[in-house]
Amino acid sequence: NTSLNYVYNTRAKNIQPLKKSKSFKKPVYRLIREFNFTPYPSRFSFSTSIDRNYQEIKLRNVYDDVELLIQPTISKDFTWDRKYDLKWDLARGLKLDYSATNTARIDEPAGQQDLFKANNEFWKDSVWSNIKLGGRNMNFMQKFDLTYTVPINKIPLFNWVSLSTSYGNTYTWVRGEIVPGREALGNTIKNSNSFKITSNLNLKTFYSKLGYLKNLETKYNKTQSTGKKSTQDESRTKIVKYEKRTVLKKDEPKTIMHGLNTEDIE
Repeated sequence: NTSLNYVYNTRAKNIQPLKKSKSFKKPVYRLIREFNFTPYPSRFSFSTSIDRNYQEIKLRNVYDDVELLIQPTISKDFTWDRKYDLKWDLARGLKLDYSATNTARIDEPAGQQDLFKANNEFWKDSVWSNIKLGGRNMNFMQKFDLTYTVPINKIPLFNWVSLSTSYGNTYTWVRGEIVPGREALGNTIKNSNSFKITSNLNLKTFYSKLGYLKNLETKYNKTQSTGKKSTQDESRTKIVKYEKRTVLKKDEPKTIMHGLNTEDIE
């Protein structure tokens, strides 16, 4: 078994060529001013694995009086797997994800021919020719996802709208069974697609664009703020009581010390 892995991972730099342009400073040109792109992917990985199994079994003749010609039983398998993965933010609002897996079989001559056998030139020529072609593909699967945030909110008239879309695709190919002496049964293909749209509307921002509704919103906010202030003032008030029996005489003042530290007395 032999395997090789390669991973490229970086923080890709986003480029905005019109960001500092004085011609697009006004809000109406925001969509043009914020045009951006990323020239290279942030992640790419590749892995490959070659696996070969060879097994040879020969039964022993246990009969002394009989000569049996017993041929060995050969079991061998030679596969080659490859995996790919790509992540690329083409722009701040446009993201791409792609992955693929391929399984191939390297065909080799039947019988006892092997790398470690004598006179193996035919085996080596056959195997190397097959490897150069990438093997005989048996299974291939890929997945593709694309997400796009539509910059409609960068237009002043529609800054209360957010919109995003996503597209997904999966594809699978499986080689059909090969039966010696018969026609190929054909291959199997599976494919699926999905498309989604998501939108959010900020009605508060929309109302602020309409004069009548904007005045109602301002009035409501003031009323709400006043109500909160009254509630806060009430929360600071505490009712206390003081009780004491005393005797009051006509035309004779009397001082009562209650010690409650209150400002108003009812």
